Amino acid sequence: TKKARLTGEWEVVRIGNETFPQDGYSVEMEFEKEGDFRYTYSYDSYSYSYNGTWEFSNDKEEVDIIIDNNVETFEILRLKNDELWLEASDNTEWRLEAK
Repeated sequence: TKKARLTGEWEVVRIGNETFPQDGYSVEMEFEKEGDFRYTYSYDSYSYSYNGTWEFSNDKEEVDIIIDNNVETFEILRLKNDELWLEASDNTEWRLEAK
């Protein structure tokens, strides 16, 4: 199912034209089955996480990520067991790989 494929830890490998990890900087997303969400960015030994929730749109073509009552909607361009491509509301493409 789409939910089973989305659930898990993902490493961001590209946002727009920027590739990651780069210069000690990395970004990760974790989608939990129950709807919990974690966004973590790390720089060298420093790491910070934002916790929130996620949910699919009614047709499961989009995923809403909610952190501190702010909703970011991503269109799902590709969702495989090891690959996730999203398009943010500003038309920036995010590419992630399963950890």
